[in-house]
Amino acid sequence: MKKLLYSIYLVLILMFLPFAIQAQNQASPGASDSLLNILKRKAGMPLELAEKKLSAVFAMKLVLSSSGKVSKIETSKFFPDKLIPRLAVPDLYNGIHWEQIFKRKIKNGDILIIPFVAYDPLEKNATFYEYTVEDIFKFSDDKNLFINCLMMQPFPIKYGSAQK
Repeated sequence: MKKLLYSIYLVLILMFLPFAIQAQNQASPGASDSLLNILKRKAGMPLELAEKKLSAVFAMKLVLSSSGKVSKIETSKFFPDKLIPRLAVPDLYNGIHWEQIFKRKIKNGDILIIPFVAYDPLEKNATFYEYTVEDIFKFSDDKNLFINCLMMQPFPIKYGSAQK
């Protein structure tokens, strides 16, 4: 009888444990959500570029210290100047648990590259300038041919008549 009760108890625990873990994970936003919230709040196409109906592709490189802080931020060649003071501020990314994103302990010099694509979703014929990959992903301090980095999926910045 005791064995049966323990078995039932064990089965109940195993049945409800995944739901408890899922609820706990949903209660506190993860590092990915924190980063996306910052980008959603701060990334927006400058009005003068949106009015010209320009579409753009550019990137930002975050260099991390072993303590998990952003030690340096670099932007690619065609990164809009007006977005630099909004996005390229290391303190903006304090509190993000980078280990959750990298899925390992952070090492000094770890890099996250965030590509951006800005466009008007209402335009049927968006004009993208013919960038080279080097224009998008070559950063000023890159002297090494190979770098260890994690790259995020492109972050879309949509603009259009709703912004005016």
